[in-house]
Amino acid sequence: MTVPAHTVLPPKVSEPPLPSDSRLTIVKILPSSLRTPDYRTDVPDKRFQRLEWLEIEVEYAVAGVDYFDELTFHFTVQLRERLFTGEAAYVDVAPGRRQAVIYMSPRAISRALDGSALAAASITTLSVEVENRGHKLATMSLGRSSTPISELPRIRGLMLEKGDTPFAPLWWDRYERRKPAGR
Repeated sequence: MTVPAHTVLPPKVSEPPLPSDSRLTIVKILPSSLRTPDYRTDVPDKRFQRLEWLEIEVEYAVAGVDYFDELTFHFTVQLRERLFTGEAAYVDVAPGRRQAVIYMSPRAISRALDGSALAAASITTLSVEVENRGHKLATMSLGRSSTPISELPRIRGLMLEKGDTPFAPLWWDRYERRKPAGR
């Protein structure tokens, strides 16, 4: 996504520092392939093929704070010689073990892999960085690229938050509340 030159970004508000004993630890990153969910309704059935989505779930642990008002997860996945980036933001994150998730649609996967099907070997590297109010809290990476990451083109906008996918109504209590737009 390109930001037009005339776009004015709001100034960064000074936030109080995090408590020194606050902790966020990324436990694991779990990439998986899921088929489009098949919902049953009382409307006429339309034939379609359930396609494969890439789901990237992050398990993390929060300790040392009552709540994080906001956490932003920055995801980067390398497919072929391109990096695909996206983010998911959550609010009111309580202590304990939690999950964050992002998806890549079947059409985006096809575009990224030049029409090839997604396989475990398709993902060269995968990384997640977590921040709170501009403070980097944790990072984890899987895999290793043969090309320096700084030399790879970055493509934004093809990774989707759960609420922007057909998985939106599923597993509601598994994930924290999404950050509302404009907040």
